[in-house]
Amino acid sequence: MTADRNELRLRPQKSFGALLAPITRDELFAGVCILACANGLWGRVIMAVREAGWSGAVFNLDISFIVLLASAACVWLLLREKSSPLQGTDLLVTMTCITLIILPIPALSWVAITALSIYILLFATGSHSRKRAAIVMAALTVPMLWIPLLIEFFQQPILELDAMIVSWLIGSQHLGNLVAFKQGYGYVQIAPPCSSITNLSLAFLCWVGVTQFENHRWSSVDILWVFLVCASALAINVMRIGLVAQSREYYQVFHNQYWNETSMVANVLTMIFAILFSVLGVRRELFSRA
Repeated sequence: MTADRNELRLRPQKSFGALLAPITRDELFAGVCILACANGLWGRVIMAVREAGWSGAVFNLDISFIVLLASAACVWLLLREKSSPLQGTDLLVTMTCITLIILPIPALSWVAITALSIYILLFATGSHSRKRAAIVMAALTVPMLWIPLLIEFFQQPILELDAMIVSWLIGSQHLGNLVAFKQGYGYVQIAPPCSSITNLSLAFLCWVGVTQFENHRWSSVDILWVFLVCASALAINVMRIGLVAQSREYYQVFHNQYWNETSMVANVLTMIFAILFSVLGVRRELFSRA
């Protein structure tokens, strides 16, 4: 009877000790990444679903299937190795990131991701998988935070560059961010959501995500694949704008009546070509593992 009582006394102590067992730094970083991505994307998902349903949300450039995959890749890479114990600075960085995440400004969640990726790359590079995750996290913040800020502060020259490329493609004229119709009178205005720089950042994120996920080793031929990934995104967006800039009739059909459908087709093609060229760039690692 005494032995049974001692055994009952020890069981709660063991359970309590297991509960207090420290988590690894990779698990902690993964948790912060999940919270930040969920908070940063949640508002965008709700708005996109209300406007175009779930299919529109997945292929919307504000969210993008590429962003969702990159977020999942970050967590997967962080959780591959879970042997490193926590450091004191890890907790300090975590508390700073959580403070940014809980503030009612979704953009601060991407600031938290930026801070976490920089911390890992500078001070927590003991794990190769963790370093790869930090690179993807840094690339993830480009379309979600830094490109929108860049457009906000340098909107006119960025949109004017788009207008110049579109006008060259269709053989028309441009005035600032206005592109003259190729046939007839009038102009098409290129708005910030239509800028090619957003497509370029998503295509680049796709390349970074795929290469880091497959642990691709850099070589000189990768310059060609990066060019193809980014050039395809630029070409698709420019052709989409060029289509509506052909004439007022085209503008009425492809912008006023079927703009959502036109945009979805363009976004799907952007993702397909970005993923295709990225996969071809890492085919050596991909096929060797298959």
